Amino acid sequence: DSILVDPWFLDARRRAGVVDNRGDTLSIDADVVLQSGDAVMFRDRTGRAWGPVALAGQNSPRELRLDPAARAAAEQGTGKTLAGVLSDGRGEMTTVLVGPLVALAENYLIQSVKMSGPDKAQVEALIDDPRVWEAIGAAIVVPPEGAGGLSDPESPRIVALTANATPVAAGF
Repeated sequence: DSILVDPWFLDARRRAGVVDNRGDTLSIDADVVLQSGDAVMFRDRTGRAWGPVALAGQNSPRELRLDPAARAAAEQGTGKTLAGVLSDGRGEMTTVLVGPLVALAENYLIQSVKMSGPDKAQVEALIDDPRVWEAIGAAIVVPPEGAGGLSDPESPRIVALTANATPVAAGF
């Protein structure tokens, strides 16, 4: 099966702790000067990544204003509210990483999928190299959502996936 992967990563170069928040405005413990296109990634109470959330600006280097629509989208996508991510004062301060989002887009061919726990899977995929399609004179076809014969309403729709990529050398 073919999939389109639209991976992104936060090119985080600045880190701070969240001291307090007032709605979508975060007070932080370090000076962070925002640049155009910056976003923030949180580490929740359990150490898991939450976000990214676009930033709407700041009034000072010790303040970050979250974009309300981006925060709402992160809450909806994860099922966890910002309040549930931020430290409740009984543990370590919530950490934020700030930097620009870098997006990539590539087609992959799935070779195998093996479950390795209740919420983990090992997915082996190959980059769907466009040179192969050029060599055989065919167009690259990106399958539409729901392709592959899965019409079962209970089949999973993966909105977000956190992965560790392990490159394997292959030739053309």
